[in-house]
Amino acid sequence: MSKRFIPELLSPAGSINALKAATRAGADAVYLASQKFGARHYADNFNPVELEEALNYSHLRGLNVYITVNTLQKDGELEEVADYLYWLYEKGADGVIVQDLGVASLARDLVPKLPLHASTQMTIHNQEGVKWAADFGFKRVILAREMKLAEIKSIAPEVLEQVELEVFIHGALCYSYSGQCLFSSLIGGRSGNRGMCAQPCRKKYQLMTGTMDQYGRPVHLTEIPRDGDYLFSTRDLSIYPHLEEVVNSNISSLKIEGRMRSPEYVALVVNTYRKALESIEKGDWKPQKKDIENLKLAFNRGFTRGHILEATPGNTMERRSPGNRGLYLGRVTRWDPVSRMAALKLESSYHPEPGDGIVFTTKTGEKVFGMRLDAEPILEPHQVLIKSTRKVQPGYEVFMTRRESLQRWASSLIKSAEKPKINLDLQLKWNKDLIPIIKGQVTAPDGEVLNITYQAKFAMEPAQKRPLGEEQIREQLQKTGGTIFTIHTLKINYPGGLFCPISVLNSLRRDFLEEVERMLIARHQPERMELKPIQNRLERIKKDLAKDSQAPAPTSNPDLVVWISDLESLNNAVEGNCKRACLQSPVSNLGSNKGARKLLKLMQRAIKIVEDSDTELIWKWPSITPHSLLRNLNPILTELMDWGLSGVMVDGLGASEAVKTQGGALKLYGSTGLNVWNHLTIQELADSFQYLTISPELSRDDLKKLTRLKRARKLAIDLEIMVQGNQEVLISQDAIGPAGEEANYVDNVFWGVKDNKNHVFPVRWDQDRRTQLFNSVELCLIDQLPSLLKMGWSGLVIDARGKPANYTKDMIGLYQEALLLSLQKPSDLLSNLRVLKEEVKTRSTGGITSGNFLRGVAD
Repeated sequence: MSKRFIPELLSPAGSINALKAATRAGADAVYLASQKFGARHYADNFNPVELEEALNYSHLRGLNVYITVNTLQKDGELEEVADYLYWLYEKGADGVIVQDLGVASLARDLVPKLPLHASTQMTIHNQEGVKWAADFGFKRVILAREMKLAEIKSIAPEVLEQVELEVFIHGALCYSYSGQCLFSSLIGGRSGNRGMCAQPCRKKYQLMTGTMDQYGRPVHLTEIPRDGDYLFSTRDLSIYPHLEEVVNSNISSLKIEGRMRSPEYVALVVNTYRKALESIEKGDWKPQKKDIENLKLAFNRGFTRGHILEATPGNTMERRSPGNRGLYLGRVTRWDPVSRMAALKLESSYHPEPGDGIVFTTKTGEKVFGMRLDAEPILEPHQVLIKSTRKVQPGYEVFMTRRESLQRWASSLIKSAEKPKINLDLQLKWNKDLIPIIKGQVTAPDGEVLNITYQAKFAMEPAQKRPLGEEQIREQLQKTGGTIFTIHTLKINYPGGLFCPISVLNSLRRDFLEEVERMLIARHQPERMELKPIQNRLERIKKDLAKDSQAPAPTSNPDLVVWISDLESLNNAVEGNCKRACLQSPVSNLGSNKGARKLLKLMQRAIKIVEDSDTELIWKWPSITPHSLLRNLNPILTELMDWGLSGVMVDGLGASEAVKTQGGALKLYGSTGLNVWNHLTIQELADSFQYLTISPELSRDDLKKLTRLKRARKLAIDLEIMVQGNQEVLISQDAIGPAGEEANYVDNVFWGVKDNKNHVFPVRWDQDRRTQLFNSVELCLIDQLPSLLKMGWSGLVIDARGKPANYTKDMIGLYQEALLLSLQKPSDLLSNLRVLKEEVKTRSTGGITSGNFLRGVAD
């Protein structure tokens, strides 16, 4: 009977102590980062010396190590990234986790044998995206957390012969699809795509609704009461009760989130899942209540089984509080003001002990206060008496947020002596010069048997008085305590009558074990002779990256492009002489004939509108396109191509694969969701796409360099940049507002959320009721057109989706006027642009901002 396949258990390691915790607790692999290029900027992380030590430490204990290089990189940073990728390969990293497509192409070209893992930040959420990653050369895809297990299981077996799948099973959830969130970046310059998210989703917001004026601005806003003010705060993922269901799928690696968590957290969570996986392998596993309680005590904001296991709507959210909930103990039934004792009706198998941390909350979940238990609680039947530092009310709920004994257990596990993992079968003999020689076999953690021969650096001498006995020599050489080695067998061919100090024998043992370590570490590293051609390739690549060759001046002027969501705005785009109009319709129920026909008719009407104009119609697809949606869109696309549709705009590489299967002369446009930050990404996409909209996170200086490099390297692709509109800051599988209550979306009704500074962020929903959040102020670069013209853009984009037609009409007119002035360059150009900017401001929702164009993002 074949052994049951158990996926890899992958642990976070945000520090050296967390790495040791993961090792002791039973992880198969760890993921970690250096102090640069990782998406957890605020974790301890590892400097170069520590990182090399972490690699060696892990490999000696049989763990794989995956290094996160999962942030977006600017052109000026690519040389340093190239050096880093070479260093990681040289030191034996088992894989690199990458978000930036340019960095992925750099790694593939520089160190093709270094396994590439597609980060969840790449937002791969459909089987088409997995196939793209496999064809690109990725060894593993870390799937979007929103992908359902049923969707994962449907991925074709032939694709899985090329690529592994990894999913998150435990830890914090982002509200947004990972890689599609600009919330922290656009409101404060701290980009989640650079590992510096300020977590604005964990703050309070109020849901607001009202009507719209002629430009889509909110009027007469009123607050809609919700059960909790933390509208975007998610629960923590925990699939522990359903672990076997996931193990039985086609998933290769089970990932625990938490590089910002403590070593004790890592020890508790990894150990719990390790025990469960061992029981599943034996065929006798059942979820244990104690394990669930221990996971809650490690840290939780309330647990959810997540989108992967199709949690019910709203079940992924904890809107009442963004902090650690701990373990529910029970409810206060009585308070004695004299003794200051609170009677607590216990509803948990745990009872509080001195040193534990507890929190009192109201029935609605609002925290009242927390305290550390100093006095011994008094246990009574079905209740416990707790001495409180403050007055409490009957009805308060009590949670344990820290279990002192559990923390001590985790700490002791981390500090415990290691169990030997490597067996040595050795023979000791002496040559004619009386030099000890150790020969034997080393059984590595993965079971491979290696041969070793080691000659001592000294010779023994004939004894003058007290020769060493064979048992003395054996005793000293077998002292491997405190190491990962155990001497399984030791045969000694001793000529007898020799002497050396005992300290010399001890040195022999230490030197030999160090040689074994070097041999085992070298197994994970490339041969020296293999590195020379890679070093030459590195120098060529760096020389090319450093080359800032003279770029030809732009040869054409940019066109005005508008993103819209209705046909009246399309008419305005045609009348305003827009070169391209990207129409994204919110038609829902595409799986039904009625929904599909409705969308088809709308797009056919759109094609008729632009038929005799100079405006090109582009069908803008939703940013999130599950396989089921792509399956419904493709037949419509086939018919629209017969009607003369010229192009499709997508935000994901899976969607681009679906479009490319149509063939023909259909143009492919890349939207901001592709996160284009550098010319290597442009170069990689140039074979598939005709147009790319560059990331709105880049600054003016970054954009100057990017467009110059594009021209200098003669990349055959056109670039566009957004210049106006409320920028989309996130998209979430969750639905707030009427979408979550199955109400109809009404065009003239405004929905938004208000923060504690009274900024109102517009909210809309896509065809599948996903929440789309937009910035509270509009991007406006109308006064920056002179500098934009020098960069050589093919298109300047106005995002008018969700706006009334009046907004579209006026903004097109204002930007056309500004564009004409910028081309004519009158002496009063700047003052004219300032006047136009004021006109834009009077029509904008929430005011205007230059966004990251002037300030950039924090490094």
